[in-house]
Formats: sequence, structure tokens, C-alpha cells
Amino acid sequence: MGLFKLTGILFLAQFFSFVYGSAHPNNDPETRGLDVNLNRQQVHLASLLGPIDSLLGYVFAMGKIAGGVLESLAGDNPGQGDYRGGQCADVMVIFARGTTQSGTIGGTVGPAFLNSTLNALAQAIPPMNLSFTGVPYPAAMEDFFEGGSKNGSITMASMLEQAALKCPDSAIISTGYSQGGQVVHNSARILAQYHPEAFKHIKAFVIFGDPDSQQTLPSQVPPYSIDTVCHSGDAVCGSAAKHVGYRSSPELGLLLKAPFIGLTLPQHLNYQKETDDAAQFIIRALKPSSGPVVHV
Repeated sequence: MGLFKLTGILFLAQFFSFVYGSAHPNNDPETRGLDVNLNRQQVHLASLLGPIDSLLGYVFAMGKIAGGVLESLAGDNPGQGDYRGGQCADVMVIFARGTTQSGTIGGTVGPAFLNSTLNALAQAIPPMNLSFTGVPYPAAMEDFFEGGSKNGSITMASMLEQAALKCPDSAIISTGYSQGGQVVHNSARILAQYHPEAFKHIKAFVIFGDPDSQQTLPSQVPPYSIDTVCHSGDAVCGSAAKHVGYRSSPELGLLLKAPFIGLTLPQHLNYQKETDDAAQFIIRALKPSSGPVVHV
């Protein structure tokens, strides 16, 4: 996609977000005063274009625009599949790909993390073998805005539980990118409620570009097993509210209302350069130390 087309898409996202604000004025007494000048400018546009009747419709419409941007910037690689998927191995990685990505592990962070982990385990003392399995779920834009795919979260929880039952001697790694990070958080909460015994076998949680990075994982997860990789300037990372709850949603306007979101998108789309460090974290997590790791 050319620069002018990309710029046009980002402009449209901001433009419609601007109009949406006039159709849905801020009623919060603590922040309403901040919006007065902006709302005056929005009134005329709203009268010309009419109100946006449905928040869900807004999210779907803007999701198509944002999805096009994500695909244009990160969709050059075809989606890749599992590596020895589901087989018992010394280390079993279960990975949830990001929004709009294809295949089972996507075409960017997933394949890069697979290769990095293969190399790290081959060089470990003693060397270890690997299985790397993607979570089959739609990874749709609308599910991101709702706090992560419900079906994907349930599926990942089931995959983690089954891996623990089938391969009790394996070190299981729960990992994801972007919306996949939401799925990691949600699946951990499901396990904490229904299958807490599985946590004995899950040795690390590695999340790239985590929308829920401000939220804690369940108490069964030791801090030293958590690696949250979050770039400075990534508007997606840490975008969900700080409260803890199943499928906590990102704050409205995350991708569409930030004035210069086009400048922050690259920071969310280049986590493949962090996968070598993340693979080394897995090696260290198999030998517990102390303290969570947050990359910035």
C-alpha cells in the first residue's frame, strides 16, 4: 500500500472518530469541560453526516479501516502453521496470533518466535526439543474491542489443560501477540477458575504487544514466569482498563481517537525483533529466579 493511500486511511479513521464524538457527547462531569471546544467544532459535521446510531456499528466500520492498515503493514508474509503441533516435547509453546493475522501462528511474530525458540533450545545445556502450536480462532477486529475472542480464550484454556494432562513432563509456555495477549490473559483466568492444577505445568507466560499489560495474571502464576514485551509508543500495549476481569475491553477509541495513531502503529507491528530475547527468557524461566520482566 502506498504512502498516500495509507495516510488517507488513517485520516478517515480520525475523521469518523471526530464525527462519532459529536454524535456521542461526553457526559462525564469530570472530563466534560475538556471537550467543549472540540464539541463545538463537531456539531456542524454531525448535522451534515447524521448521528452514528450504534457503537457496535462504529466499531465494525472502524475495524475494517484499522484492519486494512494492519494487513497492509504486517501482512506481507503468508500465515504459517504449527511445528510438531500438539506433540509432547521438552517445551510446548501454545501461541495465539494477533488480530487479522492468518494461518495458525500468523506471519510475523509467531514464525519469528518459533525460529528464535528453536535456536535457543538447540543451544541450551542440555539441548531441548520443541512443539509450537497455534490457537485456532478467528482473530477478528471486533473481538479485540470486546476484550479478546471468547471462543479463542476457551480454546486456548482447553489446549493448555490438555497439554498438561497429556504431557505432564513437558514445560508448557502460554504466549500470544496483540489480541493473542488478551486470549492468554482470558485463558489463564479460565484455568484459575476451572483447572488450577494446570498451572503446575505452565512454566512461562510471554506476551508481545499486550493490551492487558496493566492487568495481573491469576495468583497461581509466579511473577518470575511472566514476560510482557511492550514497546514505548505502542498505543495498543496496556490499552485495556486496569481493572481485573474476564475479557476486560480496551478503552474506546484506542486505535481511532489517538491524534497521531498512525505514528504508533509501527511500534505495535515490529515485535518480531524481540523474539530472540523472549526465547532466552523461556530458558531462564525453566530455572526460576525472581521478579517479572517487562520489556520497553
